[in-house]
Amino acid sequence: YEELNGDQNIGDWVICKDTNYTELYHKKYKDFISNNIGQLIGYVNRKDYDHNKTIIMCEIKYDNVPKDLKEFNNDTTIMSPSDIIYSSHKKEDLEVKISMDKYNI
Repeated sequence: YEELNGDQNIGDWVICKDTNYTELYHKKYKDFISNNIGQLIGYVNRKDYDHNKTIIMCEIKYDNVPKDLKEFNNDTTIMSPSDIIYSSHKKEDLEVKISMDKYNI
């Protein structure tokens, strides 16, 4: 896996941290995003009305989203590219990273 410096490819596996929309998401959903692996499935354009420009956001798909969390975004969520903290072409690499973090290795 690698820490990101702005390059994500569709199909990459990712670990995210919800930093931009903390007031919108329930803590349990934020914990799910931070502790599970998602897959970058596309990009979407969003209008930033504060700065009068279009920004590119990442569409991330998660497997096994608990039923009580599907109210937020079903199986996908839209994240800022800066919210993606790790990326890999191999899901297994990120599974190792999550296990290491879980056990403080």
